[in-house]
Amino acid sequence: MMALSAMGEADRDPRSGTDAMIDLTAPALRSVAPPHTIYDEVRRVIVDRGLTRGREHTRRGQVGLAGAIEVAVAEGAGVRQTPRPRQGSRMAREARIARHLRELAGTSSLAAWIDARGRSLNDVFDLLTQAAVAFPED
Repeated sequence: MMALSAMGEADRDPRSGTDAMIDLTAPALRSVAPPHTIYDEVRRVIVDRGLTRGREHTRRGQVGLAGAIEVAVAEGAGVRQTPRPRQGSRMAREARIARHLRELAGTSSLAAWIDARGRSLNDVFDLLTQAAVAFPED
């Protein structure tokens, strides 16, 4: 082992061996995709079916936000249609997801939040994106 007194000035200077330093400004060699979450599935349901206001399901298949949560959770559980009554575990998951969205939106009612004047589809997608980051385990 080399004694500290035997080290030269160049050995202590971090700039002396720039070939050993990592360039943090270089672009990453590969990007890592964020994990897929239930909020991505809710977004997919809304994109596929269309978003409606004032109700959770329409005859034409459009869904409200709570309806999209219901469909996404059911499909994740392997259920093709959302039969009533729903299983307790699915209902609990739907309630947890809705609670997380309400917390992020700062509202006590998702229906009232989505029906608010000026609310856009992008606002809904932004909320889902925030939830995917804040609650990826859902």
